[in-house]
Amino acid sequence: MKSRKQDFGILTAIVVCLLFSGAGSLVLEVVWSRLLRLVFGSTTLAISTILVAYMLGLGLGGLFGGRLAARVRNGIKAYGLFEVIVALYALTVPFILEAFPYLNRTLLMPLSYWPAAIIRFLVVLMVLLLPTLLMGATLPVLVAALASENSKLAKRVGLLYGINTLGAVSGVLAATFVFFPLVGVAYTNVIGALLDLVVGLIAIFILAPRWSASHREAPKPSPPKRSPEDLPRRRWSIPVLAYGLIGFSALVYEVSWTRALSMVLGSSVYAFAMMLAAFLTGIALGSLVGRVWFDKLSRPYLVYAAAAASLGVLAYGTLASLRLMPHVLLRVLEWGGLTGGYLVLASIPVSMLVMLPPALVLGALFPLVIRTASSEQRKGSGTVGDVYFVNTIGSAAGAFFAGFLLIPGIGIERTIDVAMTSNFIVAAILLVWKRDEAVTARRFGLLICVVWQRSSGSVRLSGSKKK
Repeated sequence: MKSRKQDFGILTAIVVCLLFSGAGSLVLEVVWSRLLRLVFGSTTLAISTILVAYMLGLGLGGLFGGRLAARVRNGIKAYGLFEVIVALYALTVPFILEAFPYLNRTLLMPLSYWPAAIIRFLVVLMVLLLPTLLMGATLPVLVAALASENSKLAKRVGLLYGINTLGAVSGVLAATFVFFPLVGVAYTNVIGALLDLVVGLIAIFILAPRWSASHREAPKPSPPKRSPEDLPRRRWSIPVLAYGLIGFSALVYEVSWTRALSMVLGSSVYAFAMMLAAFLTGIALGSLVGRVWFDKLSRPYLVYAAAAASLGVLAYGTLASLRLMPHVLLRVLEWGGLTGGYLVLASIPVSMLVMLPPALVLGALFPLVIRTASSEQRKGSGTVGDVYFVNTIGSAAGAFFAGFLLIPGIGIERTIDVAMTSNFIVAAILLVWKRDEAVTARRFGLLICVVWQRSSGSVRLSGSKKK
């Protein structure tokens, strides 16, 4: 009983630490993005470059953390060390970026478009790789320490992921609306670093020893004998790989919705922060709410397929919502006035109306995919690392394709169509993956064709009909 109370206390403290480290990480991301935009410009392509590099670093960190988790004795101490290193490195980033204007003038200016874009991406990745790698590794090492039982894996992962994302929401809002106006960009970077540093020191010197003491005398259960049919399946299973397409669609949606909403709300830093906060809030709430039921599912892949399909359907609904945005904003402004502060506040309900329903599904999908993959007798930390890696690599690809190719080439609406189609493809793949669901998959394929035709012909952001 005492050990359970200690574990609950440590879990509660870790959750609080994750809240603050999530805030610190997003404060740093906002600061670094602002500094990099001052060097490379604030165009969509420059922003997409920063986002792709950031997501790629997080993905590699998830893969690294999943492999490392099985080798460390105390995952909480490893988490603390990662946070301390991120904090110390963050203090050097502004000084590193001071050399970038000279690099931009001498190296990038003479180059044509694609060589300059590639070099810009590599430079940003080089700067952000270490901190993003460590940020991405924190979740797998904590899962290895706090969720050793697969029967509780989705519940614990959903809690850790959801709370960390809520911290990210607070970090975005605090950096944009509080720290930047009060202390400026440089000191905001220091505040973000201090948040991570304090969290890391608490984890190393307070939480890690307590966790180690409470588990020191716990007998290790002998592994059960398993038949050849029960042996772990291959690492990159269909549910894990399919989640890469979900990550791809998530960033395509985010970039597309942000671009569309910026036409209505404006492209100010404050409006962008509100849009990002609305998107992250939906993901956090979806993860926290959905985690309660996922460990009890007998056939999680069916719920996974249904969630992927519902994501596409809800994204289809956002096309209609985007048509209503100018009218909704006018009504809100008529009620509250045309002041700058109220315009920023008005972006909250407008962004929520568009982003919240699909973002809730996106948040619930992370613990659901963990549950689906863990049903194949895979180890929790490795599962989380692989799923996180696949998702963030897909997200990086989504940010790249949306910012560099899809939106410039086919427009916002068709770009959303591409992401919707990828969601339906994921659902169909998961149903075909289980042979006993082949008939359902064929019926679902017919539904895909119907929805695709309707989405390509009946809904237009401009309200015009296809000739």
